[in-house]
Amino acid sequence: MSNIEEPAKPETSPWWRADYAIIGYFALIKVLINGAFITRYGFQRDELYFIACGRHLSFGYVDHTPMVPWISRLTQVLFGESLFALRIPALAAGALSVILAGLLVREMGGKRWAQAFACAIMVAAPAYLRVHSILHIPTFEVVYWTACFLVLAKIINSGNEKLWLLFGAIAGVGIMNKPTVLFLGTGVAVALLATPMRKHLLRPWVYAGGAIAFLIFLPNLIWQYNHDWATYRFVKQLNEETMKEISFIDFMLGQILYMGPLSVFVWIPGLYFLLFSKTGAKYRALGIICVTVFAIMVLAKAKVYYLAPAYPALFAGGAIAWSGLVINRCWLQRAAFVLPIAGLIWTAPLGLPMLDIETAPIAINKMTFGIVDENTAHEITGDWRDQHGWENTVAEVAKVYQSLSPEEQSKCIIFTRNYGQASALNFFGKQYGLPEARCNAMTYYFWGPGDRPGDIAIMVGLKPENVGSYAESKIVATVKNEHTIRWETNIPIMICRTPSKPIQEIWKTIPRLGF
Repeated sequence: MSNIEEPAKPETSPWWRADYAIIGYFALIKVLINGAFITRYGFQRDELYFIACGRHLSFGYVDHTPMVPWISRLTQVLFGESLFALRIPALAAGALSVILAGLLVREMGGKRWAQAFACAIMVAAPAYLRVHSILHIPTFEVVYWTACFLVLAKIINSGNEKLWLLFGAIAGVGIMNKPTVLFLGTGVAVALLATPMRKHLLRPWVYAGGAIAFLIFLPNLIWQYNHDWATYRFVKQLNEETMKEISFIDFMLGQILYMGPLSVFVWIPGLYFLLFSKTGAKYRALGIICVTVFAIMVLAKAKVYYLAPAYPALFAGGAIAWSGLVINRCWLQRAAFVLPIAGLIWTAPLGLPMLDIETAPIAINKMTFGIVDENTAHEITGDWRDQHGWENTVAEVAKVYQSLSPEEQSKCIIFTRNYGQASALNFFGKQYGLPEARCNAMTYYFWGPGDRPGDIAIMVGLKPENVGSYAESKIVATVKNEHTIRWETNIPIMICRTPSKPIQEIWKTIPRLGF
């Protein structure tokens, strides 16, 4: 579709116009856009859970690997417990993802315009605006995948096989963030077999890189073994109950929606450039990796956003393809930036928490010309709704706890229906003097019931039929929250008395939730 530009001549421009400076400007723009809305709402359910997990440092957790809880713990140690402080790593990850994308284009032969164009597309993508708005696992995926693409391009260009060691180290850390990096590894294996890069399979460095990745991930595997492969059972249940409902059409429409409808005009040419063009043949491995990962995720009925970290390679290829069309046409070079700018303006309500939570679904419905109805749009805003109501829930539970006598408080446990409620109570409850909340969902199950006898229990989100281990149970309050997901309002709070046995014994018989 286009030609790779000639290698750059020695830099003669002022430093503020150098390649690295241009890339840095877009990284700063990314920080400013996300930063403007970084505290628009409140703590999100999973953020509170990661804070709780960070207080129980481990090499493994039921529903995620340990990297994000570690980062959460480090962030609180360095910057405190504010919402902004917790999300500093998200802003940093967003900036780094843009920088790595620009460097990938540069490594693949793209000059300054192509680098800037790819960075602009990265900034405008709704999926990346969303993942860099809060601290959660997808926040860092784009960084690890793009870094792997960059190292792979360097291996292709330099022939330096020792770089496989760096690739393995990045991939290993990436797996400790989310095991879907293994999909990337599968794509790399297919690409090695299908391209002249197969020669690397005859020498030891690629295997040494794989060994490094395995050694980094090994502590988590040991944790899984010692905990009855909890994450495997969680993922299996997730596939059976949730992901099987995702159709191919839904998955494809999700790609267009979450990556931005206008970005189609970049990543499709990028895929063509990598797979079919003569000038992109050198980097064909990147295209094969993306196609392989796509096929795996379609077959696995993965969630829509799981494919998001693969797009920087396609954006890089697309930027270089576009550069061949606009070269020596200054007006066209400038006009092309209408694409990411218009895309950002068009899809901003999908990527950023910029609107009132009740207005956002209406905006998304209009933004998609009615293709996404308001009910579906309501589900799309679930991550934002999960940033509402937590402090109110904790305050209502605190009122019930404070209604007990000091003697009753000393024997009281708090038990919740889900990990979000437990995590909120454990984060916000300190100011009310609440004991640590317990829950049998996800990793909370392994943390057990604590040392209190549980003669009295405050049950949050449960109903009398759920607490058969207590002879007496009474609903004493109902929490009503606004703007939350449906199961975080009208929450019953019960006081339960007269347990059949100590809570430590009851705990051995209660079912584990989520895995």
